[in-house]
Amino acid sequence: MTINVYALSNEISPVNINASRSESTMDDISRNLPQGLYTTFRTYDGSKKVLGLKHHLERIYTPCLQNDILPSISHERFRLHLNELLREYQSCETRIRVCLSLTEHIGQVYVMIEKFTLPDEIIYQSGVSLISSHAERVNPRLKSTVFIQTSEHERKTLLNSDVYEILRIRENGILEGYTSNFYALKNSEIITARKGILLGVTRRVILRLIRVMGLPLIYRPLDLEEIPEIDEAFISSSSRGVVPVISIDKKPVGQGSVGSFSRELRIKYEDYVKKNAERI
Repeated sequence: MTINVYALSNEISPVNINASRSESTMDDISRNLPQGLYTTFRTYDGSKKVLGLKHHLERIYTPCLQNDILPSISHERFRLHLNELLREYQSCETRIRVCLSLTEHIGQVYVMIEKFTLPDEIIYQSGVSLISSHAERVNPRLKSTVFIQTSEHERKTLLNSDVYEILRIRENGILEGYTSNFYALKNSEIITARKGILLGVTRRVILRLIRVMGLPLIYRPLDLEEIPEIDEAFISSSSRGVVPVISIDKKPVGQGSVGSFSRELRIKYEDYVKKNAERI
């Protein structure tokens, strides 16, 4: 699958800097770009809409502006350029990654675009299995391309057909997934970490929906020893939405099958996206 990579600036039109080989991935390309911050999201409605684009850009722009680093392109111009680049993709959906360099060409903004294939429906109907790891982020609040590099070997080693995602653990408590946020349902309460994690854009929506559904939110890491006591678990991300979890470290979650709350939350999330995804 071809991934197009562009350098963006306020002064000129997007410059295609790499028509990637078909076997390349966004992580491969991110490792070859200057180190910096990044954010990843998908489109809707034939690549015309995005959910929370402002929040995705703020994730990488705000830390830079706080350190007197001026991004090469403004929010407004970014939207214009992205709209232009996506015109050739309007027969499909796309996955987009935006990187902002903090090393070479400081402040340079790059955007990658690839055709997006929806996750297989079986992961939502049957659930997924996760495994835990003690990997650390240098600064959990910043989505840094450094973590892509440092976690590459572990992801290749641990991820296989039976393991869908790796969970970051600290002092036996579950913080988050490598590419997702984590939640557990226990005694009619939702448990999810708030400190030491990346505050995902999708997570913001999920927490809002949980409150609307009337469940209390308990902000703390779930201890690995609690796994036999929880009723359900799920992860969330921009590209995958709500994904039910049926086992962690080979220990079954609840009955070892997808629970009713996870199914209902997924439906509510998809309804929210339909109503709130904005035109680029």
